Amino acid sequence: MIAGLILLVSGVLIINNYLNRADTSINKNFLSPEDVVRSHLNERKNEVGTISFEIINVKEVDKSGYVSMMKDSEIWELKGWSTENIAVVRSYYIAKYDNAKVPFVSGKLCQEFYLSRKNNNSPWIIHDAMTPYDVQS
Repeated sequence: MIAGLILLVSGVLIINNYLNRADTSINKNFLSPEDVVRSHLNERKNEVGTISFEIINVKEVDKSGYVSMMKDSEIWELKGWSTENIAVVRSYYIAKYDNAKVPFVSGKLCQEFYLSRKNNNSPWIIHDAMTPYDVQS
């Protein structure tokens, strides 16, 4: 269930929600940004309203646009972020949802996740994600 806050940042709809549920079976200090996103996406398979969910690709991508957009923001300063402790991960997956239970779009979807960490010895945390969009159109 999504219990989140929707933010509009520079024209990009971002959802800050249930992205960092505690998973005590994984030591997150050793996970790469891609592994953190893959773990999060794997949890979606068991959520209410999910009929099927298949991860196609999860890959860290160029972060320069995101850093450029965010580095002069209040949140950048408040969180004490630095460029080396920010990551952008793009995921592609195929999802089918029961729209009687959840209002999510089904299809082949792309979603970017924005991760941060306090320093090189702390775990990556998903702090925002772009709304998924259909890539088959």
